[in-house]
Amino acid sequence: MRAIVAIHDTRMGPALGGWLVSTSYVWPFTMTAVFLLLSAVPLVFVRAQLGREALPAENEKFPVRPAVLVYLTGIFFVECVMSEIIAHLSLYMVGMRGLSEIRLGWLYTLNGVLVVAFQVTVMRRMSGVGYLRILTLVSISYFVAYVFLGAGDGYVWAAVAMVLITGAEVLVAPPMLALAERLAPEGRSGRYLGMAGVALS
Repeated sequence: MRAIVAIHDTRMGPALGGWLVSTSYVWPFTMTAVFLLLSAVPLVFVRAQLGREALPAENEKFPVRPAVLVYLTGIFFVECVMSEIIAHLSLYMVGMRGLSEIRLGWLYTLNGVLVVAFQVTVMRRMSGVGYLRILTLVSISYFVAYVFLGAGDGYVWAAVAMVLITGAEVLVAPPMLALAERLAPEGRSGRYLGMAGVALS
């Protein structure tokens, strides 16, 4: 559920940002700076409340199995593909395909609306499917989506490709984090989720 909420947040951001940049880049940059500054306040408060007693001992060790390293490498590459929608997709559509910034904003809005509308429903229906199978399906879906985007031309093709990319997004993030927790030994869930977070950043 935490992963689903996080996806909603990250997808509504591009949707709102796409609408804002249709008029000016000043507002998105200003809002980003303000929100980042405000986000530091609860982090400082939580750190002060935890104190040093919550930190692990310096000499404490926990070995990481090779299968976990393979998993972390895999989700790192998946995240690299996921990040294409934020930077390179916009540069490609506007700079090379000549799409207007307003129309690009509507594509990101479509992405955000679809994720918010279908994330919970899709994950419930996929609850009986193994995490590795979902991640395999996601990899294939991203491949098809970006081939479709590169092979086609026009706004309709871009919209269909965005739907395919969004479908992969809807499936990918919750299993990536849930699998990290499943792979973790008893009492190490937080650390494994932290390693997954580093791989996904």
